Amino acid sequence: MEEITAYFELLVISTGILLVLGDFNLHIDKPADKEGAEFISLVESLGMTQHVTGATHRGGHTLDLVLTRNMDNIVPRVAVEDKCLSDHYPCSVCYPYTALCLKHSHAPKKTRRVPARSQPDWYTALIREAKQQRRQCERLWRKTRLTVHRDMFIEAKRKVNIMIAEAKSSHFPTSSLKIAVTPRSSFLLLAISWVGRQHQHYPRQGF
Repeated sequence: MEEITAYFELLVISTGILLVLGDFNLHIDKPADKEGAEFISLVESLGMTQHVTGATHRGGHTLDLVLTRNMDNIVPRVAVEDKCLSDHYPCSVCYPYTALCLKHSHAPKKTRRVPARSQPDWYTALIREAKQQRRQCERLWRKTRLTVHRDMFIEAKRKVNIMIAEAKSSHFPTSSLKIAVTPRSSFLLLAISWVGRQHQHYPRQGF
């Protein structure tokens, strides 16, 4: 907590509008939680506001926070909604009109054309049907917001993920036997097999 205190004391005196957000992994929704209570006390003593209310994690706790200075007044509201994307719920921050104008001037919307791509060889009719069922379950859950329909959507999503993983694992070893054994063909197959598995590398601190 001492390191967090020192860091926030530096943040609050920095120039410009201050917006701090992320997964703090503190149970601020539990008054009996010592670290959570100390953090909220620190935020209030520095003249800051924590805008998120309600659970942001499927465990029922408020872990993801949005913090600003009281004087900045840049976040009128924060909406939290369980979209079944992960164990954390997305937090949507609403910016006032002035902030939106600044965003559009520095990062305007752009239209891109995405070329149509053929379905991969491992994509089967059964997978297509399973994805259609998943979309139907998702639409039903978003319409009713019932727990039973949410469980149906999660199960349908899990089924699709398993089917895709099994289709890929059975397809690529077979493909490796059919292609000509050349450095280029082997490299292309390896690249296709590992699409989406690369880890994001970030620059080291201390620049």
